[in-house]
Amino acid sequence: MVYSERLIPPPPGSRSTVAPGDRNGIPEDAKVRNVVDALGAGCDLAERSGVVLLLEALNNYDHPHYFLSGSAATLGIVRDVGRGNLKMLYDVYHMQISEGNVTETLVENLDAIGFVRFADVPGRHEPGTGELNLPYILRRLDEEGYAGGVGFEYSPSGSDEAALRAIRTVTAAYT
Repeated sequence: MVYSERLIPPPPGSRSTVAPGDRNGIPEDAKVRNVVDALGAGCDLAERSGVVLLLEALNNYDHPHYFLSGSAATLGIVRDVGRGNLKMLYDVYHMQISEGNVTETLVENLDAIGFVRFADVPGRHEPGTGELNLPYILRRLDEEGYAGGVGFEYSPSGSDEAALRAIRTVTAAYT
């Protein structure tokens, strides 16, 4: 990051996703300490460029060895680091598989969430193809005054055009 910012400075408000990697046989308490220390140092570097780091949890069904699989541990690390430029990237797809109750978890932790990413469950397809009620989630985020980023990472169940139409339809009230 230090080298690249000299070549091309990041645009204002840039975000960068960070991942703690796999468990690698390291005891959980030691891994948490290592991640907290590394993210503290990373926040120092990112702050120089005005970049917000986003810590992402992944479900253990699709990623069985990944270190962070739930919001409680991820939010705990974000709060332990205690820096304004570190937030959780809350991936609704992963958190629905890992723990469910995504809307209430989001609403209760908006102070520590910097980006919400959507895909429907099962299959990681566009909204409306599975069990998640994206209009309800978006409405609740709006009611709570969420001002962070929202995006989509999905595999279209059909054509790209049909998937984009589905997203536009669901998000029309919020754009």
